Amino acid sequence: MLTIEQLPPAPIRYRRNMKPITIAMFALAAGLFLTPAGAQQASPKTPDHSMPMSQASGMMDHDKMMTDMKAADARLEALAQTMTSARGDGKVAAMQALLTELVKNQVDMHRDMAAMMHEHMMSQKGHK
Repeated sequence: MLTIEQLPPAPIRYRRNMKPITIAMFALAAGLFLTPAGAQQASPKTPDHSMPMSQASGMMDHDKMMTDMKAADARLEALAQTMTSARGDGKVAAMQALLTELVKNQVDMHRDMAAMMHEHMMSQKGHK
């Protein structure tokens, strides 16, 4: 067992314990802020008029989805900028607004994905 004299100074002990937490927080923040950036990089395709009608309408849905995603990203960027410039109690309110928007976007994304999966599954039934 170590004596008090053998223990490293307190700040070093705390830095060792805080390092994994800091890395985890950084990874989470990077994931949250880089996910929308990656989503914007996808280039929307224009509907090909030689496609069957169901595929062409799917492309229109894709274009609408991309437009909605860009609008959501713009709202998040504006809320993040507001949060960055806010001070005091206003900063807490700005953080709450940003977090609420992030949750709304996540729920909307899951709903849209479920609808697309359902639509895909229904389209596959006709091909069997």
